[in-house]
Amino acid sequence: MFIGSESAGKRQKSIFSLLASAIANNLNPAHWLSDTLKRLPTTKNKDLHLLLPGRDWKPLPET
Repeated sequence: MFIGSESAGKRQKSIFSLLASAIANNLNPAHWLSDTLKRLPTTKNKDLHLLLPGRDWKPLPET
């Protein structure tokens, strides 16, 4: 796969890894990513683990 630079490749690897983790945990990766990006700006550092695609992740309630 063509990557424009080494740093872009590292970022892409991280994103693909998170999406693969979402799939492995039977989550919709697009829904997980959308929800996480909405919550990220207001999430405290100590709570970032709650956004990872695993057994602790819970989607925001629909409003």
